[in-house]
Amino acid sequence: MAGHRPDERVSAVADASGARPFVGRVRELRELIESFEDARGGRGGVHLVLGDPGAGKTRLAGALAEHAGVAGAHVIWTRGWGRAAPAYWPWVEVVRGLTQDLDVATLRRELGCAAAQLLRLAPELAERLAPPTLPSGEDEDSDVARFALFDALVALLRVRSARSPVLIVMDDLQAVDEGSLIALDFVSRMLRDVAVLLVVTAQERVPGWTRDAQLALQNILRSGRRLALGGLSRDDVGRLIESKSGAPACPALVEAVHAKTEGNPLFVREVLALLLAEGRLEDPPAELPLPDGVRETIRRRLEPLGRHEFATLELAAIIGRAFALATLERAAPFGRDRVLDALDAATDLGLVEPVPDRLGDYRFCHVLIRDTLVSGMPIADRLNAHRVVGEALEQVYRGAIEAHLPEIAHHFLCAASRGDIGKAVDYAERAARRALEALAFEQAADLFERALAVLERTDTDVPRRAGLLLGLGTAQSRAGRPAARATFEAAVSAARSIGADEILARAALGFAPFALTPGYVDEAHVALLGEALERIGDADAALRVSLLGSLAVALYWSDAAERRAALAREALEMARRLGDEPTLVIALSSAQLATSGPDTTEQGLAWLDELFALTARTGETVMSLAAHSRHVDVLLELGDSAGASRAIETLQRLAHESRDPRIAAFAWLHRARRAALEGQMDEAERILDDVAPSVADLTGSTVPITVASQGVLLTWLRHGAGDIVDLVRGYAAGSP
Repeated sequence: MAGHRPDERVSAVADASGARPFVGRVRELRELIESFEDARGGRGGVHLVLGDPGAGKTRLAGALAEHAGVAGAHVIWTRGWGRAAPAYWPWVEVVRGLTQDLDVATLRRELGCAAAQLLRLAPELAERLAPPTLPSGEDEDSDVARFALFDALVALLRVRSARSPVLIVMDDLQAVDEGSLIALDFVSRMLRDVAVLLVVTAQERVPGWTRDAQLALQNILRSGRRLALGGLSRDDVGRLIESKSGAPACPALVEAVHAKTEGNPLFVREVLALLLAEGRLEDPPAELPLPDGVRETIRRRLEPLGRHEFATLELAAIIGRAFALATLERAAPFGRDRVLDALDAATDLGLVEPVPDRLGDYRFCHVLIRDTLVSGMPIADRLNAHRVVGEALEQVYRGAIEAHLPEIAHHFLCAASRGDIGKAVDYAERAARRALEALAFEQAADLFERALAVLERTDTDVPRRAGLLLGLGTAQSRAGRPAARATFEAAVSAARSIGADEILARAALGFAPFALTPGYVDEAHVALLGEALERIGDADAALRVSLLGSLAVALYWSDAAERRAALAREALEMARRLGDEPTLVIALSSAQLATSGPDTTEQGLAWLDELFALTARTGETVMSLAAHSRHVDVLLELGDSAGASRAIETLQRLAHESRDPRIAAFAWLHRARRAALEGQMDEAERILDDVAPSVADLTGSTVPITVASQGVLLTWLRHGAGDIVDLVRGYAAGSP
């Protein structure tokens, strides 16, 4: 089709788009094909297709996929499946689809260090790539780890699209987990020079999305193109009727159907299917059969099902939009033959269909069919069905439950009020902690919240509640949610009431991201750290080292210089006695930051040198980058401009190697500050103007970045400032 004019390509695609006629979306299809042709020419991007359920989003994307496949593109379909899906599920399918036909040599050569990150999404790649083992995720910096994961996705897209254009269709965006949405936000910014088109379909109105999810969607909309699908025109409705009946449509029928359905393609087809079944297409009733919307239409389509067939379909709907025959067989109270008979009947009625190339898997033909079945079930039956499905999944996934924890947890949580509360909480907590390890912080927070909601119905297990609150606070903190502080406070209160000293201490450490505000001492946090230290005792322990270091840092803006120094020394001495290098890294980093000032620069340099050696040996990237950033601060304070220049070059190199854009932005801010200190104000302004878009791009995303230093620098450059030492100290406190 490459030599055809655009309108000819659109017509060819529409004519070849399957047995069901392609009506009324020619302009929209033309727009998508233009986006694909841009991507094929190396100008990739994201195209969002928005509209109400039944508006034809998936059908339109399918027509584009057919065109792209004929044009030689590598096409991947994925969709959101709701809370029951594993974290980052759409991206798991993308990684699997992009790597399945790449040979091992190409993967190893082209992906490099990104290969290890992709194991988070597709562990089976380990057999082909044999990269180094990934860290568990528990002690990693959440932002850096997620940047590395998302950047690895971009690297894979670049490698694969170098061979042929790539089209990724991500259907039902409103049903993806928030982590997948944030990944899409990141990836959508990086496609301008690659042969990749991401077509995303979503409902236009999605109630209940968090602020971060809404912000991510806004960013995606800014990065890409938006295509809103409204209703079909009267003429298009007429063409649909003609395609169904084989004869010209009665104008009165066209008007009635268009008015009733507002041109929604699914609604139109459902009404026409009913009229055809009743033999009323040529003599339609005065009132078309859509009294309560399309759900009522779907209910009438379900009427031919027998009792066992209907019950089987209800269980399938509880499993999800897609469901496995193996699960349905175990959940159904009758034998395999009746289940198969029910699926045959539902397939004949166009309610479900087999999933291509996945033996034994089925899916509902439209999400509204599944929703209608679920919403029509009495509450008690629905709860019992979730319990039965959960128990069936335990059998199906026996031996591999860890990989399916979110799905199993979802069903037991839904059934908790009539089921086993302990089992629901157990599965939810296990799934939440696995999500934390996978960097899916939003999904982890959701699971912890649901576990707490179920647990609080018993109001007896306070130790369990304290642990769940600590987990929730950790997930919220890593997701950058301000609610984390209140959650940590609740964890402290619960831990205090039962004497759970370790939980209290770890919750106190969780306050750290909220405590270091330039010029402000958080007295409540200081008091809590002091209480935690008293509770855990004086014995040498890694937890005590962390508490001592955090308390020293929390006192940074106070006048208690001697106390800060004493706490830092105690933490360092204890870490050295323990002989644990990761603990010593924490102690050194805290000590250098807590005591940073004009009178401690030589000691700070010595600690930084030790940090450089330790982090290089242990492979601890986050602390290494922070140490190198602070190294620039110290050298500038000493007036060593040449040394600071070398340190900035090192920082930029490490930022590039680690693929951390936050540190890259700070390196440029360091350059601007060095220029200002040397009196080159115009040069400082120029650097700030150059780096501002990238900093704004980062801060506009849902991945947090500390920018206190930029604010201090801008104020100093543009409005003047007093004591340079205070500015340097403020900058150090605002650094990563």
